Parts: sequence; structure tokens; C-alpha cells
Amino acid sequence: MKLHFDLLEKKGLAFLFSGNFASMLVASIGGLIIAQIYGPRSYGEYVAILGIATILTPFLTLGLELEIPQIPNGQEALELAAAATSRVIKIGATASLPLFALSLVLNQSKISQLLLSLAFGFTLAAILAIFAIGTQINLRLGQFKKIATRGILQNTVLIFIQASFSLISKGYLNLVIGEFLGRFIGVIFLLPRNFVKLVLSRFGTRTDIHLSRRSRINSWNVISQLSDNITSSFLVFAFIFLFGSSVAGNIALSLKIVLLPIAIFGIPLGQMILSNSSRHVRAGNLISRRIILWQV
Repeated sequence: MKLHFDLLEKKGLAFLFSGNFASMLVASIGGLIIAQIYGPRSYGEYVAILGIATILTPFLTLGLELEIPQIPNGQEALELAAAATSRVIKIGATASLPLFALSLVLNQSKISQLLLSLAFGFTLAAILAIFAIGTQINLRLGQFKKIATRGILQNTVLIFIQASFSLISKGYLNLVIGEFLGRFIGVIFLLPRNFVKLVLSRFGTRTDIHLSRRSRINSWNVISQLSDNITSSFLVFAFIFLFGSSVAGNIALSLKIVLLPIAIFGIPLGQMILSNSSRHVRAGNLISRRIILWQV
């Protein structure tokens, strides 16, 4: 009997497409308004920190999050996710707290600004890393509605906080704090129940380092993600170096608009294929390249 592979699921795909469209709409319109409120210089400094966080993220996850949908045993997959999350928090805190302290000690100096940017970069990277882990957990479970809803909730809260903080100050730190709080709420919404308790139970132990062969660094995943992230951030850093943060802010906004089709259509499609193909692999079914091309 010929096996039937459903790599695309209409209902789940509709959730992902509609959720991403609404999420990107809020992020794009809100981003333009926020950039207008804060000005190109503050916005440019803000996107520079986002670029740092994006590049640091693969070093925190070690590429382990992409293992989560493929592990046959559900409890083992959850344990790996908890171990990876615990490790992310430990590395993020170990790196960012001394940088924050040094930036305060060296206050008003040029290096203080750099240290503060790196500290915020590590903090945001930890949130992005936990978000990546939470996304893979939900893709494994087929929770497409939760993934779609998370984006709308996160971006709405993020824009609201940044707009509210502008009444206090129009410095880039308020943009970064708003980004952190918005994404933190998004991550909490995304993670399954009792997952936080499972993560906390791993603090103070070394079991997360020796969980299984799957807890080792996945070099290919790290290299792949790092290449993508450096490529996406290269223009912003290049324009900061050449022309300053004001021009970089304008470039970042332009890139966000240009890449909207990928964010709205490409990412949901990839998530759907990854989720359903991993489910077939866990069941022991083999998927050929021809099957994937035929269904896509």
C-alpha cells in the first residue's frame, strides 16, 4: 500500500499565513511610526543591537532546537528543549551581567556604550534563542494556531511599550527595553505548561550537558543559522560603519519592507513542511525529494 504524505495542511497553513500577515502588518506599520517618533539615529542604534542579538543567538542554542521535532520520544524531546533553554539562560546571564556592571563602572566613556550594547545584545539573544526553542516545540506538536497568535500578541505589545516609553525619553534604550519586554511576553505565551518548572529544575545540575548525544553542538545548524544571520545584518553594520546609525536605521526599515513576502509566505510554508515531515520521520516513514517537490 502506498503511503500518503501530507506535508501541507490547509487549516494549519491558513493559521500561519493569516497570523504572519497580521503580525507583519502590525510590525511594519508600528515600526514606521516608532522610527518616526524616535528618529533615525536612535532607531539605527536599536537595530544595531538587534543585529548583535541575531548573530549571537546560534551560539546560545548550539543548533539544538532543530533537533526537537525529529526526536521520536516526546519526553526526550521535551527534556532536550528544557536542557537547551537552561543552558541559554546560564550563558546569557554569565555574559550579560558582567558587561552591564562594567558599563556602569566605566560610565560616560566611549567603551561604556559598546559594553552596554553588547550586554543588551546578549540579553536579547537569550530571548530569541528561547523563542526558537519554543517554536520548535510547537511545530513538533502541530500547534500552528499558537505560533500564529504569538506573533500578533508580541508585536502589538512591543509597539505599545516602545510608543509609551517614548513619552519618557526618545533614546534607543527605550526601544531595546520595549523589544525585550514584547518578546518576553511572546516567549511566555509560546512555551507549553509546566515547561518553566522543568527548566528551573535543571539549574544547579550538570545533567543538561550530558543528556544524550543530541545535546551536543549541532555544527551544521550553527553554521547555517550564523551564515543567514550575518548576511541579514551585514548591510546594517556596514552602513553604521560607513555613514552612521541614522542611515543604518533607514536601511533597516527598507530591508524589513523588502523582505515582507518572505516573512509572510516563506516562513509559514517552511514551518509547515518541517512540522509535518518531522512527524512522518518520527513515525518511521521515509520521505523522498520527489514527494516534497510534488507537494510543494
